[in-house]
Amino acid sequence: MTAYFDRTSASIAALTADSAGYDAIRDIEFRLVRDVRVCAEMPGFPDDLRNAVDVIVLTRGIYSRPRPLQPGDADDFADHRRKLVRLSEDFHTVFHEVARRGLPRFSDSPTCPVSCMAADGENRQDNMAAGVYLLDKLLPWLLTK
Repeated sequence: MTAYFDRTSASIAALTADSAGYDAIRDIEFRLVRDVRVCAEMPGFPDDLRNAVDVIVLTRGIYSRPRPLQPGDADDFADHRRKLVRLSEDFHTVFHEVARRGLPRFSDSPTCPVSCMAADGENRQDNMAAGVYLLDKLLPWLLTK
């Protein structure tokens, strides 16, 4: 399992059947589905796997189902937790396939493309800062020549 899905599984396992647990289960589902949806919409994400993500949300989601549909249902807290585990497992299976395909800027974690984009921005800013620093140091020297 990837660290992303390991953390999600640990969060689900730690839930308790109280009002905080119900809030947490909803929050975990929304975060999980949001992360996967963002990744699936990135350029280069395979269409067949994007379709699989959509089907998983439609069939496994409780709170995260698209608006025209009624929210999914669960018999009780334990059933809801089981359904959330299944949602996570199904997404994890999709991301194993993403990793197997070796697509650039994608991995078995749905947060990888956004992390890559953030790293690109940081590198660009570092390079700009280095240029500004050099200009700041060289300009006075050049003006004296």
